This record gives sequence, structure tokens and C-alpha cells, in this order.
Amino acid sequence: IATPGRLLEHVKRDVIDLDSINILVLDEADRLLAMGFSDEVISIASQCSEECQTVLYSASYNQKKFELLTDTILYEPEVLLVDSTRESNQGIVQQKILADDNEHKLKLCKHLLENETFSKAIIFANKKETVNIICGWLQAENIISAFIHGDVDQERRNQQLRKFRNGDIKIIVATDVASRGLDINDLDLVINFDVPRNGEDYMHRIGRTGRMTDTGTAITLVNANEWNAMISIENFLK
Repeated sequence: IATPGRLLEHVKRDVIDLDSINILVLDEADRLLAMGFSDEVISIASQCSEECQTVLYSASYNQKKFELLTDTILYEPEVLLVDSTRESNQGIVQQKILADDNEHKLKLCKHLLENETFSKAIIFANKKETVNIICGWLQAENIISAFIHGDVDQERRNQQLRKFRNGDIKIIVATDVASRGLDINDLDLVINFDVPRNGEDYMHRIGRTGRMTDTGTAITLVNANEWNAMISIENFLK
């Protein structure tokens, strides 16, 4: 289990022999592409055993985006599409609330957290600075929460998530680092403090709730500057 860059470092130091690998799984492949790791992934795949089975997983699938990877490292691949990214999750009630500005959004957050019925909630923001502001403001209002973003080290992040899973903390404020791969039981409220940057990010965020047979609520706070972005997301979701 490795990130592409670090794995290649080990290969260069002769710590790992990729030729002995029989199964190569590329998880979150869309993120690997978005972060510019195509060359590293191709290099890793080319050094694996000729008999290696390569499996590519992605929460969203755009054939043109994946052409380089699929044409270079996959041999006669089969595409298994479980569902569409745009397919609406019927278990999630999606709402939007108009806001004047960030100060208004903070008040809306407080109102929602005090009046909505939920077991656990996550508040998403686009920037880590905004996450810090929200968490500090909630603390000043005696609403206990934890925060997760790129500047929080992995040990602290794991500690926060452990408390969240156990129910010691009911509210997490986070950037999109928490929008993927986070499976928490009883997470039934998602608040988008900022409108996500695109439709796929929106789907990943709200997908933290309404998992499997559970239900949940996703509320997006929208100010005037974000209106066009919200319309774009709604068009993406049809």
C-alpha cells in the first residue's frame, strides 16, 4: 500500500522489486490523475510482472481523462460501472439555503446544528483557513467540534476521526481531504459551508451521508458570488 512517488523512491533504492507483484490496484485513480501522477503510475505498472492483473478504481469515470492510463497500462480491460456519479442518491435529502455572506453562514451553521436532528455532522469548506474560522467560531458559541485539513498531521487526524467514530465528537469541520474514503456510521448531516468547486466534489461530499441503506441530509449554503457555481452543479446533476 503506497503513494506513487514514495513507492518509486523505494524502487530506486532497491528496497522493493515490483517484478514480483501479481496484482496492482490503483485506488482513487481520478485523484491520481488530477494530482499529476500519471507518469509515476505508468512507471510502476511497467515494472510489475507481465502476468500482473491491474485494477483501476475511481468514484467518477470520464473515458477521455482515463485514456492515457487505460491505453498504456491496461490490456483489453473490462469496464464495470456500478452507477453514475451523477445518479442522485435517493437516501439523501438535498437542500440549499441562501446566505448574504460568511458571517451569515456562520449563524446559519449554528442554527442548523442546534435545530436539526442528527447523530453526527460534517461541515465542508473549500479552504483550510475557513475551516479554522468555522471551528473557532463554533467553539466561541460553546459548540464542540474538531477540524481536519491538510495541515493537520496524520496522527492527529486519526485521533480526531476515532473520537468522531466513537461519538465523543459529534461535529467535524473539514476541507475536501475528508470527502473521500471516509465511512462513518450515523453520519446523517452534511453542511457545505462553501459551494464545492464542481459537481464531482459535491457528490463526494454529500456521499459521506446516506451510505448503503442509511438516510441523511445535505445542506449547501449559497451566497450571491456562488450562485453560478451552484447552478453549474445542479446542471451537472441534471
